[in-house]
Amino acid sequence: MTLGSASGRYGGTLVVGLSFGAPATLDPAMNGGTSAVEIDLASCQRLYDIVSNHGVIERVPELAAALPVPSKDKLTYTIRLRQGLLFNDGTPLNAQAVVASIQRLINLPGSARASDYESVAGVSAAGPYTVVFHMKARDSTLVGNYMFVFSPTALAKEGANFGTDPICVGPFMFDHQSGDGSLTYVKSPYYWNRGAIHLDKIVYVPATNGPVAAAALEAGDIQVLDNVSTTVLSSVKENAGLRTISGAGLGWQGITFNIGNSHGVGNPPYENVGTPIASSPVLRQAFEEAIDRTTMNRVVFGGFELPSCTPIPPANTEWFNAIRVPCTPFDPADARKLVARSGFANPTVTLLTGSSPDALRLAQFIQAEEAAVGIDVVLTQTGSTTSGQFDATFNVGYEPGADGEPNLIISQFFASWGVRNAAGYENKRLDYVLTNGLKATQFADRAVNYRVAQQILLTDRPTIFLYDTIFHAAYSANLTGVGLKANGLLDVSNAQFR
Repeated sequence: MTLGSASGRYGGTLVVGLSFGAPATLDPAMNGGTSAVEIDLASCQRLYDIVSNHGVIERVPELAAALPVPSKDKLTYTIRLRQGLLFNDGTPLNAQAVVASIQRLINLPGSARASDYESVAGVSAAGPYTVVFHMKARDSTLVGNYMFVFSPTALAKEGANFGTDPICVGPFMFDHQSGDGSLTYVKSPYYWNRGAIHLDKIVYVPATNGPVAAAALEAGDIQVLDNVSTTVLSSVKENAGLRTISGAGLGWQGITFNIGNSHGVGNPPYENVGTPIASSPVLRQAFEEAIDRTTMNRVVFGGFELPSCTPIPPANTEWFNAIRVPCTPFDPADARKLVARSGFANPTVTLLTGSSPDALRLAQFIQAEEAAVGIDVVLTQTGSTTSGQFDATFNVGYEPGADGEPNLIISQFFASWGVRNAAGYENKRLDYVLTNGLKATQFADRAVNYRVAQQILLTDRPTIFLYDTIFHAAYSANLTGVGLKANGLLDVSNAQFR
């Protein structure tokens, strides 16, 4: 949804605060964080976008001309492209560019998108503006994948440095990055609908300290903040010079345990690391029963988030209702019994946490909850999920650019092939039902598989799911056209000053 009217003017520089910080790379093949995808919305369009139709998430063509046409056996998908589009270096968009881009998403070492295409055997051009996906097996989620398209000229020229100056199709194009981490994008002269774009520039600045970011917004140093800290949200809402808009994410926030990540993410075999929390499902159950999610939301987040106990959150209404499973209840008395039954006296869990005030506040709440049942949680900012140097970590199971499809927010994090399987978790039965969920073509059949997948995860507990983020964006009342996508992410592509 987008708020505003057509009464805005052309020109101006918009400064946007990124509450999740600047992305580590601007290469869409390598990133997947909230900030990165918000920037991509203005600079790197995909074959398909998403919209919300009365609460149901739908895929709509963006660079594609229409939805894919599957073969009768669902083992090929044919996609027609829009014609006459240019990348932001003047290179024409065509089928060969799409083929090269998808192959890069699949094969680039370290690609964050590789597991999205696990079912794809290959991709080819069947004409200048027709692309064909050849499948190893049916995949009902194909259209929901990150189908970014990159300039083949830029890929050849920049090589491994593509992430420092990415070239896509989009209303804005990268200009430069400053020493403070801010990123400047300028209006593209190549964009097909540039007359509808009003801003001259967008400057994205890191704004990870919630109260400081809100103060900068109120002072006019930034005009938009993508997510206001819940500690200051009430005061921002009361400011007559600001507007707020809220929308739910389509994923999960939780605590992931290092069960088998002994060699680093993506480097199996996954072997139990031998810590008490990795070795004992009973202790992990105790850890979950110690946490009161309702009190957490009230005390830590001021009631502004959405408590949840499953990877598919309540905000993803269609899927949540179809595959709902019972939650583990808050039961500290039983948790204390489970700690004793686990066989680990005075167990200690080192919890990797962020440094922002919001992250520390949540970590301290968890620490107190666990202490009440006999689990000693030690907070640290030293460790690495990538290399497996952690006991437990706060984790985000969220695909910012995705459409709420269960596969994308389960498989990447918990399938044995998942590129974000920080837990080093492997369960052959889970792999089996996730694979069947992809092959099934009917919603009811797919729901059966994903319900079983949730049951497995809630039994094994490689992650304890805590809540779903509600994004609370705020912006100057002097702006129009600021909006949120169907998955809660900020979109300022159509923003304009009054």
